Amino acid sequence: MEGLRARFGFTRTEAEVAIALVEGLSYDEIAKKLGVSYHTVHTHIKAIHHKAGVSTTGQLIALIRGALDVER
Repeated sequence: MEGLRARFGFTRTEAEVAIALVEGLSYDEIAKKLGVSYHTVHTHIKAIHHKAGVSTTGQLIALIRGALDVER
């Protein structure tokens, strides 16, 4: 997670949301896991897209998967 934060400038919560997306969780599932609203998850995902420089969730997932593979 720290690698994602350093590479993309994600907050701790944004990194958690990004990892949850890669794990295949839906926005609702992420919201329940983190104890926040769907709207909050959506806001985090918009920020994640911006910081990662991608426009689609598919691109984001591929980018995060690659970053996590490098981190391991």
